[in-house]
Amino acid sequence: MIIEESNIWETINNAKKTKPSAEWLKNVYNPNINFELRKEIAIRLGQLSKVGWLKIKDLIKTYGNKDELILAAGLTYQDDAKEWLLKHLYNDDVINIKVVEALACWGGTLPIELIKKILEEKSEKMKIAGLELLKFKAHLLSDFELLNITKSLLTDFREEIVIKTLTILQRRESLDICIAIRDIIKNGSDKSAYFGLMALGSIRGEISRNILKDLVKDLKNTQHKELAQKQLNFAI
Repeated sequence: MIIEESNIWETINNAKKTKPSAEWLKNVYNPNINFELRKEIAIRLGQLSKVGWLKIKDLIKTYGNKDELILAAGLTYQDDAKEWLLKHLYNDDVINIKVVEALACWGGTLPIELIKKILEEKSEKMKIAGLELLKFKAHLLSDFELLNITKSLLTDFREEIVIKTLTILQRRESLDICIAIRDIIKNGSDKSAYFGLMALGSIRGEISRNILKDLVKDLKNTQHKELAQKQLNFAI
C-alpha cells in the first residue's frame, strides 16, 4: 500500500503522540518520494540505534547506497554500521564525502593516517568533513602532532577551513598553539582574524593573555585591536 507523502509527514510530525516504529519507517521509505522526506525517514531510523540499523541494512540491500541511508547508518552508532561505512569509504577509488560525514562520531577511533588522507583532499567539503573527524581525534594527539596535521589548513585560502581549524586548536593553550593562532590574526583575512581573536580569548591562559596584550599594541586594524582588547578583558 502506497501512503501519501502528506500522511507520512503528518505521522512523523506527530511523533510525540505516536512514535513511528522502525518497521513503519522502513515500509514508507521510497527512493521516489521527496528527498527531504526520505532524509527525515532515514534520520528517524538512524535514531533507533540497533533496530534502526537492521532496517537501514534492508533498505540499502533493496535500494542501494543512497545518501540519506549512508547518513542514517552513521546516526545509529552501531559498530557494524561503522564497519559498513569504512568498507564503502571509496567509490571507484574516490573517497565518498557522504561516508566521511557519516563517520564523524567515530573520529576518535579512526586511524590518524586515514584522517590525514581525507584532509589532504582538495575539496572544501572533504576538508571540513575531515576536520570534523579530527575534532574527535585531537585529544589523543600532542600539540606538535596537531599543528603538523593542521599546518596547511591554517593557510588555506578558504576561510571556512581556517575557521574550522581554529575551533579545534582553541582547546589547547600551549605557546606553539597560541603562536599559530596569532599568525592567523596577523596574516589571515578579516574573518579569520576575528575568529582567531575569539579563539585566543576563549583559551584564557597566561600565554594567550600575553599574546593578546602584544596584539593590542601591534595590530594596525582598529577593529581587530579593539576586539583584542575586549578578549583580553574577558580573559583576565
